[in-house]
Amino acid sequence: MKPNFEPPDDDTRQHDTPDRSPNVGDIRWLGAKSVMLLCQTCSHQQVVSIEILPDEVPLALVASKFVCPQGHREGHVLPSWGASAATDPPT
Repeated sequence: MKPNFEPPDDDTRQHDTPDRSPNVGDIRWLGAKSVMLLCQTCSHQQVVSIEILPDEVPLALVASKFVCPQGHREGHVLPSWGASAATDPPT
């Protein structure tokens, strides 16, 4: 008898698939209302609100719109927890 190596039909696996990129809804689920854009070339950082964006907007699209003051266009997107996060992390 051959073993079954098929992945389970489990909806919770959707976050583990490599073809799904993180989106604004994922950041909201973590409890953040803004993101920090970090320039890959220099040390510039910018915090941007994501409150008006739909959940389905990919973070890669948000990063692609980032331009630092020195004209660099490549950036990373991270959740921005704000000042209260240091003393009151999400539970």
